[in-house]
Amino acid sequence: GGGTIIEQSYGVFRPERPSVVLANPQSLDEAVGMLQDQRMAMDEIERLISSGDMENAGVAVLRVLPRLTLAGRYIVAAMQSTVPQIQQRSDEVSALALAVDNHIGKALHGNLGS
Repeated sequence: GGGTIIEQSYGVFRPERPSVVLANPQSLDEAVGMLQDQRMAMDEIERLISSGDMENAGVAVLRVLPRLTLAGRYIVAAMQSTVPQIQQRSDEVSALALAVDNHIGKALHGNLGS
C-alpha cells in the first residue's frame, strides 16, 4: 500500500540520462512480476561482471535495488495483512474437523440416534 514513489537519478555517473521514477506495485501479482523482472536483470548483471564491465554492472545493481525494495515491501505487507485471515480460517477448519471427528466417533460407537 501507500503511495511511495522513488525518483532515481544516475547522478555523477550518467548525468545526461533522465531520472527513473518508480512507484509501489498496486497488486501482489505486480509485485511478484517486478521481482521476476529483477531476476532477469540480475542475470544481465552477472554477465556484465563476467565480462569485466564493472561500471555498467554497478549502474545495473543500483537500478535493481529500489525495485527489489518496493516489491519486497509490498509482498511483506500483503503477507502480514493476510496472516490473521489465514489464522481465522485455520481455526474455523480445525473446529469443523473436530466436530466431524466427534460426530464420526459417536456414529462408530453407536451413540447417534437414527
